Amino acid sequence: MKVIVDIGTNPNLIKIDVADVLLHHFLKYYRNLGVTEFILHGNDTIINAIKPVYKDFYNINFVPINTEKYLEYTKRDCNIFKKLKEQGLLELYHKLGCGCNVLPEWLIQNDLKRQYLSEDELCFILDLDEFVELSATELKLINDSDVQYCRGVMVDRIGYSSNGPVSLSKDIDIFKQLDQQIDITKKIGNRATNKIMITRGHLESCFGHHGLYKKSDILDKKSWSKTLNVWHCKYFKQNIEGGLGSHGIKEQEYFKKT
Repeated sequence: MKVIVDIGTNPNLIKIDVADVLLHHFLKYYRNLGVTEFILHGNDTIINAIKPVYKDFYNINFVPINTEKYLEYTKRDCNIFKKLKEQGLLELYHKLGCGCNVLPEWLIQNDLKRQYLSEDELCFILDLDEFVELSATELKLINDSDVQYCRGVMVDRIGYSSNGPVSLSKDIDIFKQLDQQIDITKKIGNRATNKIMITRGHLESCFGHHGLYKKSDILDKKSWSKTLNVWHCKYFKQNIEGGLGSHGIKEQEYFKKT
């Protein structure tokens, strides 16, 4: 089974130290689940930094997306929105919008599905801080079934020391470090916590893999009977202090108050 994962594609949200420590745990966790191939897309700055560290230890396809190419995807995303709006079809699709709302990672991931997957192949679609709670046995059952996608719900994790949130280390299991559940993602930004993080073949997901791109696919395609937990391992010292973008600012403000 394969994984397509965003390790930091938006050029405005580059955090190499955070990507490195999370990737260490991510690769180890999913290889133990039975993943045999990793497809990593990210800004070329991040790819160039982490590739020498991991290329000899895992079966990885590195997909660098430079800033110019990312902007091309942004324009493509905006044009899709405009066309659907002109045709009166927006209600049929999960689309964020245009202009400042354009976040084209979903297009990159759907393109990578067509490039790297066969029509009947199951694949994880994830962010680097997402760890699906799943056994290797259950994953095999899903893979051997006729299921087209799996639903999940994101559960935030954090670890505390006497000085506040812990610094995430490569040396200790990530779940031992981030050993507490906390409700931040939805509480702070009113952000979606539903996930569709496993899909089959070229079935298209929308931004953040919070749903399927075509709304009708939710009913037309067969899903796994169980909703899975997706451990959101985002809240540790390096990530909070280095938080970028509007969500990062809100998270920093939250932790200053607590």
